[in-house]
Amino acid sequence: DPTNPRVGVGGNPYLKPTIATQVDLSAEWYYGRSNSLTLALFYKNIKDFVYAGVAEETFVNNGVTQTFEVTRNMNGPSGKVKGFELAYQQFADFLPGGWSGLGLQANYTFVDSSGGANLAVNALDPNQTTNSNAPLPLEGMSKHAFNVAAMYEQFGISARLAYNWRSKYLLTTSAANLNAPVWFEDFGQLDGSLSYQINKNVKVGIQATNLLNSRTYLRVGSADLNARYSWTDTDRRIAFQLRTLF
Repeated sequence: DPTNPRVGVGGNPYLKPTIATQVDLSAEWYYGRSNSLTLALFYKNIKDFVYAGVAEETFVNNGVTQTFEVTRNMNGPSGKVKGFELAYQQFADFLPGGWSGLGLQANYTFVDSSGGANLAVNALDPNQTTNSNAPLPLEGMSKHAFNVAAMYEQFGISARLAYNWRSKYLLTTSAANLNAPVWFEDFGQLDGSLSYQINKNVKVGIQATNLLNSRTYLRVGSADLNARYSWTDTDRRIAFQLRTLF
């Protein structure tokens, strides 16, 4: 009965370890005491992902043959990850006095991944089997991401104002009760901090998170067509800090 199948859960002693063959290449240029420009290239070929899959298995008991949907950890298909990261940091140490404490930090990452697939949790449900096995990127990897931070370090003052952004990424390939993958929408967040070193033993500060009160959205569907499903407000948060050294 597709709406009420016989089910079971078991282990899998035949699992293979997940293996990655990867190549990384980086170039770094340091100019000045605190300035740098770096570039990193990477390529990873990954095989035998481990995931919780469902397959039909037949068992015989007292001459009666029955089919069960059994959930086990399984080895998935292979996947690829390739991309690059560019990072930059500089303080205005060429400026006089307090202006030399101004700084900027930025980085950008591009990731192209493949090898994910939406799996049918209920192999007897035609809605799930029809929508399953569509090619997807790997979970948790945004194609684009960047971070920009304005900084100040001088006269015991330490300040940061940082904006972090990442493009849409796959949260889970599991069909679950939605019969479709779940995605996190593009998301950016602005954070800031300010602290002052009163003396060598005491530092006070304030830290603010999600200053723009950004909201996270989930979408459901294939890679090309997905609709908003839910959202979450994480609120704007402010924390006061007192640090002491004995």
